Amino acid sequence: MPAEAFKRGFPGKEDLAQDSLEKLIKLGYVQWHPTRGGMTYQISKEGRDLCRTLKEEGP
Repeated sequence: MPAEAFKRGFPGKEDLAQDSLEKLIKLGYVQWHPTRGGMTYQISKEGRDLCRTLKEEGP
């Protein structure tokens, strides 16, 4: 998913969404890769594992 598409999900908070995306990349939960159309992002294996753990633990 391009960063612009991600940020559209947070109207009025695009800067916060961009900062959060950068933190997730630095933590290794999201990975980026270049394409002809620009950069795209996807959840990494570590990110999927974390989501599964959080889901199992519940609220």
